[in-house]
Amino acid sequence: MDQKLLLHSEQYLYSKKVILTIMPRLKVFITRKIPDAGIVLLKKYCEVRVYSKDQIIPRKELLKGTKWCDALLTLLTDKIDKEVLDINPKL
Repeated sequence: MDQKLLLHSEQYLYSKKVILTIMPRLKVFITRKIPDAGIVLLKKYCEVRVYSKDQIIPRKELLKGTKWCDALLTLLTDKIDKEVLDINPKL
């Protein structure tokens, strides 16, 4: 392998590792249970909270979770309106 390419690859991997170490993990709030594979995948890269009951999330819980997160994973049954979006300017 070319020495320049190898050096570049090592620098890239080092910088990627440093960035991943320095960057805070995104917080994802999931409003209802989804397949475990999806949650496992998200947990590899993000801090994840899932509303534990398999029912439509109560408004109070939705607002609480929305305040906490950087990203919101919802279902069609969740009422996402101006109030929900305004409670967290990061969304």
